[in-house]
Parts: sequence; structure tokens; C-alpha cells
Amino acid sequence: MIPLRADILAGDLRCLYLGWLLGVEDREAEDEEESAQTSPPAPKGLPELSGPLNDFVEFFQLDTDLVAAAAQKSAPLSLATVADREFSEWLVGLSAREKDSILRRIGEGHDLHLRAELLSRFRRARAEECGCDRGSEMPPPSANELWEESQKIAELRRAREAERRRIEKEKKEMEEAARRKEYLAALAAREETVWKEVEKRISASQPKPYDAAVGFLKDLHELSVSKNNEAAFLVRLRELRQRHHKKETFLRRLDKAGLPTQERAVNLPIQESQEQ
Repeated sequence: MIPLRADILAGDLRCLYLGWLLGVEDREAEDEEESAQTSPPAPKGLPELSGPLNDFVEFFQLDTDLVAAAAQKSAPLSLATVADREFSEWLVGLSAREKDSILRRIGEGHDLHLRAELLSRFRRARAEECGCDRGSEMPPPSANELWEESQKIAELRRAREAERRRIEKEKKEMEEAARRKEYLAALAAREETVWKEVEKRISASQPKPYDAAVGFLKDLHELSVSKNNEAAFLVRLRELRQRHHKKETFLRRLDKAGLPTQERAVNLPIQESQEQ
């Protein structure tokens, strides 16, 4: 908080304004009369918060949408930003009496807040010279108006985030579909070898090989659908069920995996399996 204290002493009131926004955020504690009251003028630079100010917002969990709403009423920070060269030129331009006073304060050890005081004077003087200190400021809104604007900003932000998630999801689905298509193409080249591997895993009569066999069968089923040849797969699956009808644990795994049941293939001629 030390940097924020120095900013306040230098005339940067953004921290104090953020503190006021904390009260606006606590809507339940306010009555209608307080909500309708005009807010203090928004200090310059709210759209350009410094690191310490961002830490302030995060520490107090200040609604960032409310900060964004207030920032719309804030003039650019450029009028409040101090350029070292301009500040030095302004100091040189002070009267001899003012310079003597500054030196005397330094000599007496009263220089703790001297730079902050001088910066504040410099900012006011520069703003007055360009005639934009007050005239350019927008009329401050009420606390209620700020809150309502923050809700609009939040709604737009949520819509943008939803759109971003949708695009990301579609991209991931397309990438997954491409990977799956490539995998099935490779599977097609060794289809008979995989069927033999299924039989080998089932013959082990153990849970893990059963799971591996079911995984292969799911891939083979998806491949048959992509080739418009599901009927041949169903015949071979029916034959497999018949060969291993005593392995109830394995058959339960088949059913749980959502593979076609015996009834779907019961009317299919077994000779279709010869197409494989």
C-alpha cells in the first residue's frame, strides 16, 4: 500500500475512488436515496490502472465490471502523467522565492512529501494551462447508474466468453475428429489382426484383457459404421458372443460398453461374416 499512499500525496486520487466503488458494489447495504446520489468525479486514468492499483482491486475483490463502467467516465491519464523533462522545466520556471522556499524546506528536513506536493502542483498547473482540467470532465453518474452500466458490461463480457468457449470447443472437436479419422484409417489396414487380438485378450479370462478386448471391439464397430458395413460387424460380434457365451463377466462388459446386443444381429445371415 506504500506506493498508493505516495500516489495519493502526489494528487493521484484513483485509489480513493476505487475505495468508493467498494461501497457501490455493496448494493444491499444502500438505500434508494444513497444509490441515486451523484458519484464523485471520476479521476483521470481509471482505464490505465497501475500495478499497485490492480493489486488493490484484486485484494479487495472489487468488481472489475464496475471498475470498467467507472472508467468510461474517466479522462485519459495523459493529462496526469508526469514527464520528467516537463517537470524539470516547470521547476526551473518557478520564481526565485519559490525555489528558495523549497531549498529551505529541504535543509530543514521537511522534504518527506515535498516531491509529491510539487508533482500535484505541476499537474494542476499543466491542466489549467491547457484549459482541460474541468471542462473536459464528463458529468459524474449516480451510484445506481454506475451499477446498471456495470451489469451491461458484465453481460457483454459473458457473451464474449461464451462465444470464445464455443469456438474453442468446435476447434477441439474438429481436431479430435481428424485424429479419430486418421486412427480409423490405420485400423482399417490391420482390421483382421485386431480381430485376432480380441480373441487373444478374451481367452485370457481376466478383467484387464477383457477391457482391452471391449475397447478394440468399440473401435472395430466405429470403423464398420464409417465404412457402411455395420452388418458384417454385427455378424462377427454375434459369433463372438456365441463362442464365449459362458464368459458372463466379459458379456456384461460388452453390454455396459454400449456395443450392439445379440438381438440386433440375430436375423443377419452368418455367411455375411465371410465378407471380412
